[in-house]
Amino acid sequence: MGVLTVKFASYFLPLCRFFSLAFLYSEVLRFGISQLQKSLQESILLWNSALADRNFRFSVWPSLGAVKFSGKVCYPKGFPNAELESIRVFGVVNLRPFETDLTAIEISGPFLRNRQQTGDGIGCKMLDVLVISPHPDDAELGMGGAILRFKAEGWRVGILDLTDGEPTPYGSPELRGQETEEATRVLGIDWRDNLGLPNRSLEPTLEARAKLAGVIRRLRPRWIFAPYWEDAHPDHVAATQLIEASRFWAKLTKANLDGEPHHPERIFYYYCIHLRIIPQPAFILDITPYWERKLEAIRCYRSQFLVGARQEPPTFLEKFQAQAATWGWAIGVAYGEPFASREPLGLTSLRDLI
Repeated sequence: MGVLTVKFASYFLPLCRFFSLAFLYSEVLRFGISQLQKSLQESILLWNSALADRNFRFSVWPSLGAVKFSGKVCYPKGFPNAELESIRVFGVVNLRPFETDLTAIEISGPFLRNRQQTGDGIGCKMLDVLVISPHPDDAELGMGGAILRFKAEGWRVGILDLTDGEPTPYGSPELRGQETEEATRVLGIDWRDNLGLPNRSLEPTLEARAKLAGVIRRLRPRWIFAPYWEDAHPDHVAATQLIEASRFWAKLTKANLDGEPHHPERIFYYYCIHLRIIPQPAFILDITPYWERKLEAIRCYRSQFLVGARQEPPTFLEKFQAQAATWGWAIGVAYGEPFASREPLGLTSLRDLI
């Protein structure tokens, strides 16, 4: 009888485990992997103590219930080797955004727990990239293709326009706002706002620096993109000076600024310049798959590029396309966007070089 019991247990227990895992796997499939990915990305896991940023990727392993996911995670600075590698689902996970049930998940690494959103609507969903533009349309012109690529790769991207860009010959604040909303929908970004600084008289004042530094501390981007520092447009030059100074201020402690100290790792510079120069970029990004959607976003600004624009060839958009094709030619693709950097770029591999 004892031998039968042992044999029964040796067969029965693995069967129970198999069916329980199969049930859990079916739950994951029922909710849909894409929904699981979206929800886990939006439920950013944080410690309550000092934080540091870390990136991780999403994938679904063939083994039952094993999942890797991507987004931005925070872990204590005291545990630099704490890698958030995988999770295993032990029960039905609540997949509504910001309400993932962590008691049903085992995480490799230290125990992590959710943190509440803050009132700015971003909360702990920190941005990977913050593009700061002097006027609405500068981000789309300078790096609309890069923004679309970043979003396709799962990054969280935001745009902060420093001014409303008005007055212009055929625009108005209301019309420019509508055009910006249309372009934002085309780009599919996670966040956009306007700092409300004066157009045509933008200056890197201490007041403006504090205001922008507060936004950087709240959004906590890993990388900032700013206009190229050499330009004929005074607003663009002032914007770059303001952004660089605000990035420095954003890391200061014991400062009368909104949010907690934060220092973006890098500033990269996109080209949206009014000088007839061809500066040497630090790198050129292939935007060929996103060229048509970039043009769609730019065409949303009808008051700037279509109404009253020159109709004889080459038109503004034709010249713009030729420039993108030239940058693409430089790296052997159809279309490219150039970027500058004041600091050297570091690589872990040459694998992704074109």
